[in-house]
Amino acid sequence: AYIGGYHDLEEAPGSLLKVIPATGGNPLMTRHLQIGLVTAVRWGPEGGNLYLFAWPSIHDDKTVLYRLSLEEGDPQRLSEWQDWIYLSPRAQYVIREIPSANREDVFYEALTVDGRALARFHLPRPFELAGFGHRPGTLLAVRQDIVNPLRVLPVAGGPMRRLNEAWGYDVPLGWNGDGTEVFFETQLNGKRAFMMAPVDGGPMRQVPLPEDADRPDLSADGRYLLHSMRGESGSMGIEIDNAMEALFLFDMEEQLSKRVPTPAGSYELLYYGPLDPAPSELEPGGAQPAFFYVGERQGGVEVHLVDESGASTLGWSLSTEQWTPGDGSFSNLAIHGDL
Repeated sequence: AYIGGYHDLEEAPGSLLKVIPATGGNPLMTRHLQIGLVTAVRWGPEGGNLYLFAWPSIHDDKTVLYRLSLEEGDPQRLSEWQDWIYLSPRAQYVIREIPSANREDVFYEALTVDGRALARFHLPRPFELAGFGHRPGTLLAVRQDIVNPLRVLPVAGGPMRRLNEAWGYDVPLGWNGDGTEVFFETQLNGKRAFMMAPVDGGPMRQVPLPEDADRPDLSADGRYLLHSMRGESGSMGIEIDNAMEALFLFDMEEQLSKRVPTPAGSYELLYYGPLDPAPSELEPGGAQPAFFYVGERQGGVEVHLVDESGASTLGWSLSTEQWTPGDGSFSNLAIHGDL
């Protein structure tokens, strides 16, 4: 049995179902189904029914499971699901992922096709369920074990060198000011981690950022990190409004993290980055600005400077017309000294 043609999810969502002999020949059955976009078809255990997994329309976030007799009649609606499900090869069971506050495990629930719960089980991360096995009662689990170790390559030519062991998929994020260390993201024991790697091959050091730190950016001198976070962070003991993106400055020498004050009220953080280490006259006699961040508020765009103490000051405020000349997209920003 296979599904083909005609899909118009906006007007009349439908699918064309055909059952054909495996050895070739004319179709044994052709049915036009007006139940949405059918994304999976399974033979029932008795061979007289087909089970169809359908998406009703482009405006729905649900999927519906149907049973269709090969003899006659319309598809029979069995169950409705708000999330992705795994359907067993003979359409006897369904498995779905269920929410869990435990970030160390992934929890699943096994159900009948009509939605009756049978059992719950979990897999330790980084394992994830991939589907059903070939034998009854077996499941296939996989772990993403992509390895891409950090490497450095001389621009003028020469051999490439690896800086670390094959821990996981390493993502370089920046250099320190004198180019002696690389800041990168990797995986340690299945958890997200941030490291500093000397390019001369010396011992690495882990940067103790929270696992849910987002977009960490290294200062030009290599001492400070600026990153954002959403929601509550148990590791830092700070509650953050889920709708707001908060900024944090981390001092790697003092091993201290400070929340960077942002403007009160409605404020959308657009991007941030390090400042050039050239001398600045913006804060004479005070702490030097290490980062800038850009945000949109009340129809305008504001550029704030963040110094080494974590304090934030407004550098410039621009109207939307000044910032976006006609096309509505935000430009990039580069800062050098007090320019």
